[in-house]
Amino acid sequence: MSLSLTMAAIFATAIAGVGALFCQKCYEVNQTSCTGPFMLCPEDVTHCIKGLENNTVGDSVIMSAFKDCVDPSKQVDCEKGVNFRNSVVLVRIERSCCDKDFCNAGDLQMSDVDQTPNGHKCDDCFSGESSAPCTAGKQILCIGKEDTCASFNGTAVRPGEDEQQYSLRGCITKESCDRGAFNIAGIRVYTYDFECTAP
Repeated sequence: MSLSLTMAAIFATAIAGVGALFCQKCYEVNQTSCTGPFMLCPEDVTHCIKGLENNTVGDSVIMSAFKDCVDPSKQVDCEKGVNFRNSVVLVRIERSCCDKDFCNAGDLQMSDVDQTPNGHKCDDCFSGESSAPCTAGKQILCIGKEDTCASFNGTAVRPGEDEQQYSLRGCITKESCDRGAFNIAGIRVYTYDFECTAP
């Protein structure tokens, strides 16, 4: 970090108060990293975040990288990833939080996924043309930590694309269900039904 940036950070911290935290803020689509300015977070913010989002539909893979201050209401999700999968769609998010000035600089790598079938099965279907519940004609074998079945019916926007109606079913990790559909950086969901059930 340059001397001038360091001095500016020290000066801003002195003005804002001891509780202020500096986090890097950026968001990039079709990238696996992003770089942006270090910004002074609101006084109630205690953590910075950085993460990667993989949104795959068929052969279309959209990666998004993000860094920001952590909204206190979302701090519970700091170390919780998102993992949803069926035969057409993959949504994976990995994020990491930290509590020091400038701590979310640098890149975050996606970890390898455990591909071992875990014995669970979920209904498997996908429609990118309607939000009416799709009919599952088959099941998918869940892998790794995927211990729950999920269904989504509604309107969503993938990063860089237009609004579209979707219906899908597949395997998901339970921690991805705990906060609804979905606490995600890039995908935007609107009117929807989202349900998680035991396999």
